[in-house]
Amino acid sequence: MLRSLVGSEMCIRDSRMHRAAMAKCDAVDDFSGTREAKCGAELSGVSMINASLTQSGLVSLIQRRILSAEKSMPDQVPRLVLAMAHSHAVDGGRESRELDGPDDPEVLPVSGRVERRAAERSAKYKAKFGETLPTFFRQLHRQDVHSASRAQFRGDTLQDRAMLTGLAVLAGKGTDLEKLRQLLALLWSEELELEHVDYATRRNAVDEAVRESGYAKESFGYGRTYYHSWITLVERTLAVRSAIDTGTHVLVLGSSLGWQAFYTHLTYGNSVTGYEMLEPRVKAATRVADQFGLNPKVQFIHGDASSASSEHVAEAGVIIMNDLLWDPQLLDKVYRNLLRFAAHDTLIVSNRVRPASVAARITTLSTSTLRVSWKADQRFYVHQIV
Repeated sequence: MLRSLVGSEMCIRDSRMHRAAMAKCDAVDDFSGTREAKCGAELSGVSMINASLTQSGLVSLIQRRILSAEKSMPDQVPRLVLAMAHSHAVDGGRESRELDGPDDPEVLPVSGRVERRAAERSAKYKAKFGETLPTFFRQLHRQDVHSASRAQFRGDTLQDRAMLTGLAVLAGKGTDLEKLRQLLALLWSEELELEHVDYATRRNAVDEAVRESGYAKESFGYGRTYYHSWITLVERTLAVRSAIDTGTHVLVLGSSLGWQAFYTHLTYGNSVTGYEMLEPRVKAATRVADQFGLNPKVQFIHGDASSASSEHVAEAGVIIMNDLLWDPQLLDKVYRNLLRFAAHDTLIVSNRVRPASVAARITTLSTSTLRVSWKADQRFYVHQIV
């Protein structure tokens, strides 16, 4: 049962608009498995919307940031549900297709680049060794790309797509939330190409960063915090929500492709600076920011997280550290830089407990467990400089 927890509980499942969005499964039971597949997809949509309304920060975000005085949450929830259900049905349907097939122009350019690179490398291999490049490397790579392509239309990414569609409908055309929905569609494609298709560029960037920094290779691993997880952290953590609401500058250390920077700016309006050591990720994030006219409100710097400028550290009321895999040497340097320049009461959002070496200067305010791309129950710690 879908419930909006606004005042008294309100059952959305009984509304006419919800029944239109979630029509009962009427597929023919012909023992082919078709009925189970269709009904399963519908139940998945109901479950996703229910989780979004009751387990994430979605309702709080809508109440605080979107609804005006003349619009009530009970009046708007049916519109939200309808938009989310439509998004889930459309995008979820795409996942079942051959996404790298010739009839899908959105994905074909990526697959075409895979094919061309494979052909070029095969030709070079044959010219050098007089034989054809073993095909299993190419097959494994194509399997990875295909799996990553399909993942954009299932699970948590599908939930993010649906939530953003619903938010964009409520917020209206030309709003930042509509822009965020459009931006993330592009950023998901950038992620697919950079982190899965063009693995040689990523590998070379990691090798270069390791040589320059001396940090362990694992420090440059990749992962994504989902949008629904990020807004849940902000909306349900009083200290973070209060700081964000003041309009404070936000600093992201290990900003990757810019996920949290874009989430924060286009949802809450804060200016954001990100530091990232892998240059291809910085270029991709900057390219997307420029395309959507976000510079200078959202900026990305190619540099070591421990080298964040004194100005950026001092002006930030919230500092996000994507530090789960960081080398101990890097973590120590980052904290020393923060304690030198950050203001009293600055918040630090981290994936790790506070190091014992800084316990006298940093206190832990709260812990949240959220879904991320690499784990269903990743811990986020909110620390504060005292």
